[in-house]
Amino acid sequence: MEMPGDLEVNGLRLSLEPSGAGKGIRPVIHGGDVTMPNDGFVKIVTHFLGGDIVVPRVKLRFVSCALTDGGADLALRVKRGLLDQKVRLRLGLEPAGNGDLRVNIERVDVGRLPAGWLLDFVLGAVERVDGLRKSGARSIDINLPVLLASHDVPVDISTGVSAVEATASALTIRF
Repeated sequence: MEMPGDLEVNGLRLSLEPSGAGKGIRPVIHGGDVTMPNDGFVKIVTHFLGGDIVVPRVKLRFVSCALTDGGADLALRVKRGLLDQKVRLRLGLEPAGNGDLRVNIERVDVGRLPAGWLLDFVLGAVERVDGLRKSGARSIDINLPVLLASHDVPVDISTGVSAVEATASALTIRF
């Protein structure tokens, strides 16, 4: 799918509400499909995960990501003392059922490290990020309105995620 820009929005239903600051307006999404090509997905993930993620005794650094059929691949670098290991995660994406976007860790390639040890650190870091919540042994729920607000993205979402379709070329989220 060749698509210029970072996002394509279809069937958007929104209202314009007064902003919390008293001046200006904020769009509130009530439904529609938001599609982002792989480049837009990479830009968004890089913005949210760029830099170091420090958890007790370990530093994680975002390396790269890409959409795949059914989800995404994410590469991180794990540093602990003299250890410097590249880690690859295969992530599945789906609606969580409560309006959130669920990210399932389907595969972990960690080289010499034990996967359980690493997942404990990665999932432990989730609880420190507004809008993210550990929802299972290998899953994270993303509350998109909270996550966007914590990064000063000026949009509200009044409805939850109802469908997700991921291919290697684009990710579509239906609200």
